[in-house]
Amino acid sequence: MNKIIMSLLQLKEDREAEKFYKAETKKMLDAVKETENYKISDTGAKTHADSAAKLYERLTRIAVKVFKFNGNKKHFPGIEVKMFTQSMILNRDEMLKFALANPIFLKIDEAGIVKYAEDNVTIDENGKMISPLSFIHLWKEPKATVATDLEKALKDYLK
Repeated sequence: MNKIIMSLLQLKEDREAEKFYKAETKKMLDAVKETENYKISDTGAKTHADSAAKLYERLTRIAVKVFKFNGNKKHFPGIEVKMFTQSMILNRDEMLKFALANPIFLKIDEAGIVKYAEDNVTIDENGKMISPLSFIHLWKEPKATVATDLEKALKDYLK
């Protein structure tokens, strides 16, 4: 057997082993999830995560209220108030005019432009691809893929 067939057979074997071990791992995890200790731990973790989230929200809300009252960003130990800039677009048309006047703020949809070129390509008499856009070059390039079902693809070699 040549080296390619040997490598394909090894690939098939590795894929099957990976699938087997993943299934075994899932069975073990599923079995653990059915134990009383897991259920107690999982419930405890969820309960304390919910409690921590509520406490965090309450403490930060109080700290912001105190900051608004006295201006102290570190009124409580372990809690610091930081200032963040917020924004809201008031007029999208004005924003578009600004972006058109200042093209550095326009984002180019490269994938969309390439797809447009691919969808509108023409082929010349020599089979060469002619892009509708002069700044995009299109060509075909070979790429190999390996069959997902190597059992079927290698049936003649597995006898």
